[in-house]
Amino acid sequence: MRMNGPSWSTAALGRGDAAGPLAPGALGEHLQRCRGATGRGFALRCLAEAAQAFVAARVISSLAVLLALLAGSAWLLQ
Repeated sequence: MRMNGPSWSTAALGRGDAAGPLAPGALGEHLQRCRGATGRGFALRCLAEAAQAFVAARVISSLAVLLALLAGSAWLLQ
């Protein structure tokens, strides 16, 4: 049997509904909020996080490129 919607399981190990009767509803609400977190703001935040991770991994190289660009700009403006 294939399910089309989101599904979840617990680590209750056969103890029945150990998470409580409200857990499936709370999970459904959480999934709805996660699906609604798309759009321009979300995409911009993802882009900013990716740029930060890229620069953070290459701090020295990024500083060298920035200094080279600044020096080149200063030389061209003289």
